[in-house]
Amino acid sequence: MARASSIRNDPSLRGRPRRQDLEHRHHKLLETAMGLFIENGLAVTMDTIASAANVSKRTLYASYPDKISLFLAVLEWLSSEGTKAALSLPPDMPLVPALVRYGEALFDHYSAPRTAAFLRLMQKEKERVPDLERMMREEVVRDQVMPLVHYLEAQFPETPDDRRLFVAARMHVRNVIGEISDAYADGRVPDAIASRGFLQSSAEILSLGILRNGLTEQSDV
Repeated sequence: MARASSIRNDPSLRGRPRRQDLEHRHHKLLETAMGLFIENGLAVTMDTIASAANVSKRTLYASYPDKISLFLAVLEWLSSEGTKAALSLPPDMPLVPALVRYGEALFDHYSAPRTAAFLRLMQKEKERVPDLERMMREEVVRDQVMPLVHYLEAQFPETPDDRRLFVAARMHVRNVIGEISDAYADGRVPDAIASRGFLQSSAEILSLGILRNGLTEQSDV
């Protein structure tokens, strides 16, 4: 009879991997792929990615039938993982400080070296990846606009389904991303501290615009 320790150490006899382990392996794969895309662009091969991530080619192709689908998966992962924690706001936080904090979180996300490098790569590869532009817009809405919409819904409970909240959130995110893009265009690394004046004024203007539309902050109700 095999000893218990031998059974535990024999991969062929172990049970199915835990969900947490599978998620960790998947994240490792995407992170490895992102690094290779940044280094080599879309010239990198799926074989190279599989080898570097320590997964079989069969496993890789089962999840991602081609390089473009893997590239788009890295975009989705980078957007969701990089922003969902940083962009959460306490529902009782006053509007202007919350908008400033949200902008600072976006600056932190986009100024991370690997994020910035992957974004630069995406700009180069847009013509080769037809769905890239559309996916970039969808990711911004899902991962950066909608968390702000949820905060605004808590701030303005009388109008939880009002499209004005979505428009306001999208405007703020676009303003901040525009400032970040200008920094990159000027050869600068986006810096929330250096842009604090812009973030403050943008938050104040947006706050006034929201309130002029007839919405009342929860704290004033």
